[in-house]
Amino acid sequence: MTSSDEIREKTDPWAVFSEMSEPVVFTAQGPVPFSQAPALIRKAVEEREMRTFETGATRDSAAGKPEPWGFMSALAESRFCEYMSKHRAQPDGTLRDSNNWKQGIPLDVYAHSLSRHVLDLRLILEGYPGRAVEGDVEEVLCAVLFNVQGMLHETVKKRVTSSS
Repeated sequence: MTSSDEIREKTDPWAVFSEMSEPVVFTAQGPVPFSQAPALIRKAVEEREMRTFETGATRDSAAGKPEPWGFMSALAESRFCEYMSKHRAQPDGTLRDSNNWKQGIPLDVYAHSLSRHVLDLRLILEGYPGRAVEGDVEEVLCAVLFNVQGMLHETVKKRVTSSS
């Protein structure tokens, strides 16, 4: 079985452009010749569903757009911020920047930390909170969230920086 990374390495993503005789515009449908772009834009604008508010203001439809407000929980986000603020303190008493983790932590460090916190979570959920290193379920869930978010951040960062 071939992995997606192996397929990406074997294919030349720019080959399609060498066949085009003019500049291209990147669209959601893929690259299109520059000369076709105005027609595609006109079509998209004509087909766009518009909303008109009582005030007379207009906006395009929210259909198909991400909904961060609904995808996230304010309670969970607030509790996670408390957890992250608490863990900013370093042994010497100084506070690390809130975004310090974005400087880069290796995936294996996140993975090992995640596995320890998942073990604590399992011990708590299976009725053995006294056996867990951290027995507070909220602290453990925040630790799990931090490690999963860090792993996702590093994975996406690697993909977007290698494709640019």
